[in-house]
Amino acid sequence: MLLPILPDTLRIPCGEAYPGLIAVVRPMDLEDKARWFDATAGEVGSSLAAVEAVRRQLVTIEGLAVEAADGTTVSFDATNHAHFRALPMALITPIFTALIERTALHEDHRKN
Repeated sequence: MLLPILPDTLRIPCGEAYPGLIAVVRPMDLEDKARWFDATAGEVGSSLAAVEAVRRQLVTIEGLAVEAADGTTVSFDATNHAHFRALPMALITPIFTALIERTALHEDHRKN
């Protein structure tokens, strides 16, 4: 079996509903997944758990801007709580799915 070393970041397309948007995330390693699992009390299938996983791992979303309170447009900042809370759930879902899929060991990792 061959285990791949995780890169520093992954670029994840945000799905057909959001063409051109690319989520840049830190992949979940063993410790990240354990902290997330403990923080969500094992409710890995819940929407809140998905949001929490993305919040913890999201670096930025390329191509996304946010309208500030004064009407100006600013780049999306994943560390800004108001920016993150403005994301629609339909944007969170493909990011979460890609994060979780990359934490599982698949058959293509096996080498004979």
